[in-house]
Amino acid sequence: MPASPLIYYHNTPEGFASIAGLASLSDINLDAIAIGYGDESELMRASSGARRIVVFLDYVPTQDSMLTAVLDRCEKLIVIDDGSAKQQMADLEASNLCAHKIEYYANGVHSPCVLTWINADKIVKPVPHAVWSPRAVPYFLLYLEDRTMKRFSFPFSKPINAAIHEMSRTVDQFTAAIMNESQMTLIGTLRGHGEMIESYRDHLLEKALEAVVDGQFLGHSAKLVNSPILGEEIAAKLVTPAWIVVVWSRHSHEGYRYELYSGEGGDDVGEIAAHIVGGSGDPIRAVMTSLWRPDELKEV
Repeated sequence: MPASPLIYYHNTPEGFASIAGLASLSDINLDAIAIGYGDESELMRASSGARRIVVFLDYVPTQDSMLTAVLDRCEKLIVIDDGSAKQQMADLEASNLCAHKIEYYANGVHSPCVLTWINADKIVKPVPHAVWSPRAVPYFLLYLEDRTMKRFSFPFSKPINAAIHEMSRTVDQFTAAIMNESQMTLIGTLRGHGEMIESYRDHLLEKALEAVVDGQFLGHSAKLVNSPILGEEIAAKLVTPAWIVVVWSRHSHEGYRYELYSGEGGDDVGEIAAHIVGGSGDPIRAVMTSLWRPDELKEV
């Protein structure tokens, strides 16, 4: 019998949702390891020992040499992410004789956790009693994708995603949430003991506002806030003509994501964005469409 896949998943809600989706479909214990950028010593397992399928969920090694070592040694490499590694995969396929081993899934439409569910049969054999098909994506994964892809189109999407962000990151807890069969049971689970789900949003918003820093952003007075979600709600509490609001978050090993907001009569953040590599946006709200580390952020 071939060895089970060796799975690495990113230590983020998307990563945990990806592996939890697989766990809910499989009747065997998955050989899976949570991993963060900069903490990649465990990757040595993937480049030694018996040949086996290696899977990266919402994650790709930062070092090309490590990725090449894994590819040379594994039977097959499956990568599922949000498209961040598209160029890295293309370069690897062009330069490596083992490129035929790579299966890369990213389409710009679905987030990693939904893509993992859709392609689950490429990684595990779903048990016969599992309610699975590429079309039957659980509501929990759809809500998480709604936030990851910045759509927020589902009912109560922002407060529910605030609740998800506050969940304990364990595979068991994420698996339990995935097993909810309807939006209402999911909302009920996240409310917990009658507490209104909006309180999760308010709690996260309060924590973000407590960490506001006054500073400069490319020569403009700014309120700087680190938060991966609720950017518009945070800005609504802070924005004035006197300063712009910058909501930033770590996106991946490639860099950081910035959202810029301004009030009526304030600085034109659309114009600020237009002078930054990859920037775009309207005069009230601009989203940095490229990613930078702080020391790489620059005007052009």
